Amino acid sequence: NSQMSPQFAVLVKGDWGCGKTFLVKKILNETYGKKYKDNVIWISVYGLSSIQQLRQKLIEKIYPFLSNKITKFALSTVKAGLKASTTIDFNKDGYEDLFIDFTIPNFESDENGKKIKTKKILILDDIERCSIPITEIFGFFAEEIIEKNLKAIFISNDEKIKDTQEQDDYKSIKEKIIGMEFKIVPNVTEAVKSFIK
Repeated sequence: NSQMSPQFAVLVKGDWGCGKTFLVKKILNETYGKKYKDNVIWISVYGLSSIQQLRQKLIEKIYPFLSNKITKFALSTVKAGLKASTTIDFNKDGYEDLFIDFTIPNFESDENGKKIKTKKILILDDIERCSIPITEIFGFFAEEIIEKNLKAIFISNDEKIKDTQEQDDYKSIKEKIIGMEFKIVPNVTEAVKSFIK
């Protein structure tokens, strides 16, 4: 019920299994209805070990056609990795068959630059379950969130992140990107009632 509008991003934190992801999905469903997935780019970073892997996963979510096997194969052959933009020549005839811009688009506008009513929300889940340092993850999104006014929700077990990062670095980078934090505490009585029901 806060009247504060969180600038930048929101952090939803709590112990493993307390219902963080469930709660966020429930709120999105109540806000947007069953088609909430149209308004969300949801990424689990579980198991990722580099910013390049994170960028590739993000781009595949933004542009689903990049997930097909042919495009994935073509991208894997791009020796320079995922830069700001890449061209692909599928048949080696010297002509560009596909141009891909790997920058994060402005979610406030459509392809024609017109302002859209419902902008997309970026949700990054399982932050504590990847081996990318949190300072790198937040740093990767900081510029996009601030410059493009991107709305983001980070979901994590904050205590596990603190265990693997130096306290000062974590606190410093978090202050720059997180506008508001919510800690989820499970209601054991309600959980037991729900389980029995």
